[in-house]
Amino acid sequence: MIFNTIYIVGSGNLAHFWLKKLTTSCKLPIGIIARNETLSKALASEFQCKISKSEDVTSKDLVLICVSDSAIEDVSKSFKKGLICHCSGTTDLLSLKQHQSFGVIYPLQTFSKNSHSIIDFNILIEGNNSNTEQELMSFCEVLKLKYELVNTENRQKYHLSAVLVNNFTNAIFVLAQDYCLNHHLNFELLKPLIFQTVENIKTQAPEHNQTGPAKRKDLKTINKHKELIQNEQDLKQVYDVLNQVIQNRFKNSKKD
Repeated sequence: MIFNTIYIVGSGNLAHFWLKKLTTSCKLPIGIIARNETLSKALASEFQCKISKSEDVTSKDLVLICVSDSAIEDVSKSFKKGLICHCSGTTDLLSLKQHQSFGVIYPLQTFSKNSHSIIDFNILIEGNNSNTEQELMSFCEVLKLKYELVNTENRQKYHLSAVLVNNFTNAIFVLAQDYCLNHHLNFELLKPLIFQTVENIKTQAPEHNQTGPAKRKDLKTINKHKELIQNEQDLKQVYDVLNQVIQNRFKNSKKD
């Protein structure tokens, strides 16, 4: 490994992920830098790492800033040495331009402290020069992480796409679960359908997997659904918008 020490800045889900990954995949010293003293002590105890300060960082160290997007630039100013990287999907690389060596190492995945072990995801890398990018690629290779070199604009577009397939999709799961609870239905009966929907995109483009009343122009079924949700405002709005999106996309297709 090309770094002497790796410092994790933050104490949230992303910091937890990096600590777990680093303590199981490399033997370098790891430091935790966080404003929340209680959480930093808990993480240091859990992962057997040292609690550190920004002044501890040397020019041979890597700093991974795992804080909210709005705090990245201000937090980064406390570091005077090292390769300074943020882990955000949307924050511009140049938010770190005050540093000599800086970059982005963004895991394209969703992280939760309650998640099971996540093994399949891609890291999007960007650096202020080719040497920085090579250091980050070597870092990923040591950790056996898949990576891609991606500029800020494309990383932001990947992040938007990730919000669509992850955050928005889960929001629809929440709406469906609420609807089931409100009408005394068993949401568990829908889980095989959810799993099969995801399984299908492994072998076919999502466009080819689209089915349902909106695609086949089944207005009778659509109108019945609208009756069933007429008093559920959020669900009705989402239902109407997605029906329209599907109808626009497949307006020239034949009925199923």
